[in-house]
Amino acid sequence: MPSERENALTVEPLNDAALIDPASGDVDQLPDPPFDRPLRIAPAAVAVGDEVVVVGQLCRETDNDERACDAGAYRGAVYSLSDDEWREIDLPNHLKMISNGQSEALGTTSDGRAVLVLGARDGFGAIANREIWTYSPADDEWEQVPSPGSLIEDVCLAGDAVVVGSGLLPQTASSVTQTDPTAVGPTLDVMALDGEARVWFPTGQAGVMPTGDQASITCGDGLVLFDDGSEALRVFEFGPEGGWRKPAAKPGDDVHASRLWTGEEFLFLDANAPTLGYDPVADTWRGIENSAPTGLRSSGRATPSSAGPAAPTPPSSSTSTGIPSRASRPPRASIRARGAWGRGRCRPRGTRGR
Repeated sequence: MPSERENALTVEPLNDAALIDPASGDVDQLPDPPFDRPLRIAPAAVAVGDEVVVVGQLCRETDNDERACDAGAYRGAVYSLSDDEWREIDLPNHLKMISNGQSEALGTTSDGRAVLVLGARDGFGAIANREIWTYSPADDEWEQVPSPGSLIEDVCLAGDAVVVGSGLLPQTASSVTQTDPTAVGPTLDVMALDGEARVWFPTGQAGVMPTGDQASITCGDGLVLFDDGSEALRVFEFGPEGGWRKPAAKPGDDVHASRLWTGEEFLFLDANAPTLGYDPVADTWRGIENSAPTGLRSSGRATPSSAGPAAPTPPSSSTSTGIPSRASRPPRASIRARGAWGRGRCRPRGTRGR
């Protein structure tokens, strides 16, 4: 673990990786990734079947004492669990031209494509430059998803549908109009990835003005949760009788840094607050036992961020709108760069549990 004077940004990456069993906590070191330099902290990693797609930026030297390295050019690779080896993947020319990019994993489609958020950070900033890409390890094919025509303030994956949120913050949300008092607040754009057509379908506005300084959308089974840490919490349900609704009041006044869909409920997570669970079917809240605050907050981005696992999803059923109604499930195993976070209990190579 980083020392008291270090954090995930200042610890030098080691260009290694590990598989972690979340049930036992066992850590299995993998062969070295095929990069000539380490990847910068927090590359995108997505499990696709028995393979893991990793895309990030190479470390380059920096004069900033608060960072171990600056982000350089993109690199990508696929790790095969069955072969226990890496293969480097070729990137589209557009991505090869980007330095100081961004990488975020959204999840996996039912036909085995990793869905990623990539793009530059320079110019007008990361949000203005976000791009949604899919990559098929089986076919070695990339596809850039068309832009929704608005800022991608946040994005998540609901089965085979990608969902983009706009107007999530007070600065970007529409103001109330005299003719339609509900025409205010966040909107969603939804695109199905399980067909040939690439068309965005917009939703109506949530009918509530966000007031928080952080915001996120989190995808679940046929629904999307919007949370900005205020009373503006809203749920959008897909389907002919769906739409925005106000959930039961959240207990307490804690602000949670991230949210996670488990397949049955949304978990509200924060190092400085007890964990809460929200069941969207019963519209009820519960406190999670033994979830006392730790005081150790992870280093996430401060403006709109999505929570949830980058995990394989089972084949999804579709509603009459063509929007899949099954979201990503938590992964059974995860992969991460060990250089930034320290070492766990490592088994000798060749004894990996399956």
